[in-house]
Amino acid sequence: MKLSELIQIEDKDDRQKVLKRAFMPYSELIDVDGCEVQTAIILLNLSCPKPESKDLLDTARANSFLRTTENINKSLMGIKWIHTHNLKYPDSRVKDQRIIASVQGSENDFISSAYLKRSYGWSHNAAVQGVMHWLLNEFNWQGEVVSLLALIKDENSHWLEILKDFGYLKEVHQLFKEHIHSDLPSSAMPDAVSTYSKQVRFPWKDDYIAVTPVVSHAMQVSIERLSRNTEFMVPLRQIKIAKSQQHGNLPSSLGGYIYQLYAPLDIAANERLTLAASRSRTHKYFDDSALTDRKCCGLFRHLVGADPLTTSKKQKHVRVYQISQLRQRIALWLLPLVELRDHCEKTEKLINERLYQPTIYKFLTMEESQLVLLTNDLNLYINQSLENNKFTIRYAYHPKLMLLLKTELKQVLKLLSSKPSDQNHTFDEQYIHLSDLRTFQCLATSSPYLCGVPSMTAIWGFVHQYQRSFAELIQSGSDITFSSFAVCFKKELIYKGSTLPEASNLAAKKTVSSVKRTSFNDEYHADLEFDLVVKVKVKANIDLNVYVHLLKAALPTQFAGGSLFPSEKNNTNDWLYISENKKAIFYRVKGLSNNALWLMPQCLQQPNNLPSLISLMNGDDSLIPISAGFHFLETPTYREGALCNKHVYAENILMLAKKAKPIDLRLKGGDYFYNNAFWSLGVSTSTILIEKSRGT
Repeated sequence: MKLSELIQIEDKDDRQKVLKRAFMPYSELIDVDGCEVQTAIILLNLSCPKPESKDLLDTARANSFLRTTENINKSLMGIKWIHTHNLKYPDSRVKDQRIIASVQGSENDFISSAYLKRSYGWSHNAAVQGVMHWLLNEFNWQGEVVSLLALIKDENSHWLEILKDFGYLKEVHQLFKEHIHSDLPSSAMPDAVSTYSKQVRFPWKDDYIAVTPVVSHAMQVSIERLSRNTEFMVPLRQIKIAKSQQHGNLPSSLGGYIYQLYAPLDIAANERLTLAASRSRTHKYFDDSALTDRKCCGLFRHLVGADPLTTSKKQKHVRVYQISQLRQRIALWLLPLVELRDHCEKTEKLINERLYQPTIYKFLTMEESQLVLLTNDLNLYINQSLENNKFTIRYAYHPKLMLLLKTELKQVLKLLSSKPSDQNHTFDEQYIHLSDLRTFQCLATSSPYLCGVPSMTAIWGFVHQYQRSFAELIQSGSDITFSSFAVCFKKELIYKGSTLPEASNLAAKKTVSSVKRTSFNDEYHADLEFDLVVKVKVKANIDLNVYVHLLKAALPTQFAGGSLFPSEKNNTNDWLYISENKKAIFYRVKGLSNNALWLMPQCLQQPNNLPSLISLMNGDDSLIPISAGFHFLETPTYREGALCNKHVYAENILMLAKKAKPIDLRLKGGDYFYNNAFWSLGVSTSTILIEKSRGT
């Protein structure tokens, strides 16, 4: 977008709207080459106090701005409240504090403001923030992202000459140089933690550290610009910030409507649509919908050669993903029969041969190691399923699919019949399986940048609080560590709403008056049902089965800001299961309903910027962004008002996780589950991450 094109718009009202939007902090940067004078005029007019100019190209009004002493003084005083990270977001009651900082270096790959150029915002007195537009609003000039503040700081002669014509005289420039030197350092941190700033605690060097999460102005701006970029298909949601003018120049310019990335799990269990319910109604042994729905039809279309990609490298990468998806679909199609076999084995029920077709009877009765012998018979059933559906009949017995379907079916049967590892018992590890936990009104806004899965730090915090509560009950804190966890979500309902804050503000000071409630912002909340598997490292031959009643009593009642309850099902005594036998734990989790999703660490490739995140998500729908920890803005230090001896300001980290269905775990086996599904706390000198467990 070029300014030279926008100023040619003939309709005055349309031009006014377009020009104003072009120089807002949330807009795509505009190219001003050749229109430097007009740029200065527009920015000065945007900063003029009300009543606003009816024409942003009004030279006379722009001339008056820098010739007014009050405007100069407000601009000079405003420099000391320029920030890189907004302490007044989301709680505007934080006052007289600001942060100017960059995140520290890290060897890990994740998304923070590290990949973005430093960008300045402003928040302090809402009454004067409009005056700062001319200094802070960015644009493209000669291929670089600049602002008048940066150009003045660098003493760019070309722009100083332009501003001189509008009243920016030598003595005014000298004042700005002095204030920029004294009030705009390369780094600035508060001396004390505000009572309105959040703090979260984490283990740190044999003690605890208090972390105050703060939002990066550059990250918020980049998300807002992504939302207006038509090249990227980005799932986003808006939230409304009340009294946005008190939160800073970016929320104020948006009218309080801030965009966040939106990444729900998209699971909603329906008891009538479970495979067991379907089998009881239709008496079928296969889930035909796994091979005939719209998504699978699209998969077949690509596998037979439709819509080829441009390069052979891309084709090879996508082909690998498509074949893995086909294998999963075949496994889902076969799952009802697998579950029936599991049920018969568990109940030791005698199978009447006359009630089943020959292939079905063989599958239910033969040794697991022999299941692969049924490949040809089951392959015939697959093609019959395709043939009996009007959308997939074209793919039945297709020459480009026949061999591929048979090969992947054979691979599925091999995986189902593979023997588990013999190392099932551990001496220093035990596992707690918490099933069908329910949480209501937990925070789905896991960070200022993301709405979806609760933050991984919140889930880890729940597990850590569980450890502390249990250790306190048995008075043996040093002998037990809840070292890592795996989580499987079964139900999810995300909704927007606001919680009513407590009445805490006096209507009038120094006199008897009523108490008012503070303003409250929109937030996304979630109702969830999930399973949690916790790995516990124990010493001194402690058997957790002895403490089942204490483990139930120690279960925290809060989860990610919401209320948590145990299972409401009839067999309420079975919601907590303990075993040192890995095979026993895996047997319980592999048979979960296939509506559920395991949230697993993604280790193959992590993006370090938002465009890469979107690209990876578009190429693999099993990937989902999560809030996975914090990236420090400073070296931890003592700070007044902190909850711990060490305190640090940090910004939220975004990473990718992988969604996996229970059928994936069943196919890949117990070793894959224990090696890849568990999360643990990772601490470095510059980050706190909830990442893949390293087995420690």
